[in-house]
Amino acid sequence: MLDLETVRRMSARTGFIGRLVHGLLGLGTLLLLSAASAGEEKALVAGLAIGFPPYQYQDANGQPAGIDYEVARRVFSRLELKVSFHQAPWNDLLGAMRFSNGPDLLIGTEINAERRKFFAFSKPYYSRHIAIFVLAQGPIREMEDLRGKFVASDRQSFVERDLNRDRERLRLMPTVSKEESFRKLMRNEVVAVIAPLEVGYALAKSLRFPVRTIGKDDPGSPVAFAVRKENAALLPAINTALEALKASGEIERIFAAYR
Repeated sequence: MLDLETVRRMSARTGFIGRLVHGLLGLGTLLLLSAASAGEEKALVAGLAIGFPPYQYQDANGQPAGIDYEVARRVFSRLELKVSFHQAPWNDLLGAMRFSNGPDLLIGTEINAERRKFFAFSKPYYSRHIAIFVLAQGPIREMEDLRGKFVASDRQSFVERDLNRDRERLRLMPTVSKEESFRKLMRNEVVAVIAPLEVGYALAKSLRFPVRTIGKDDPGSPVAFAVRKENAALLPAINTALEALKASGEIERIFAAYR
């Protein structure tokens, strides 16, 4: 939960102070006032996945890295917010946001109808495309070859939702990270991996084994900041910062640096 002074400061910067502060004077406001009166400004906790290069991963020193991290860092810098990045497997972060006292927000989250039930989203700042990867010289040549075989999953992605319409087609296997998924593909523990297109090619390059994609093209899913619904007051400020980064060309330069 955010402290009242943090919300006031963000609201003032984006011209929403009256509406937002009025909205906070409801259920739960006593907790905010208590934190503010104690003089404590708690850092926001931002969830960031591991094993999703070039979007979200840890560098050689174990520090946060990737396109989504760089965008988030610039957004929070513009808003002068105190933020702590917490990295963990993506499914763990989703579960913590939904079911427990997890992060205040998630960075680089694909928007879909299922997630809208539980989270509020900023405006998207790019689209992510999902693909099905197989070994370049392996036995899997087309979608029909996947029937009854293990495939490393990509929870709630467009491709997985599409495949789930025919539940007998394949056997989905969850993994901790996309890196683990591709290592399973190398060891023939799965015959395919569902993953974001750029993530798949980046991991195949780093692991030094050739892959190719099969199946129909994903139209793309919008990617944004996801917040707990009780923290929706963050979104106007985040949206303003994102619009400024887009207008200045900064987001485009971040993507170019990782290509």
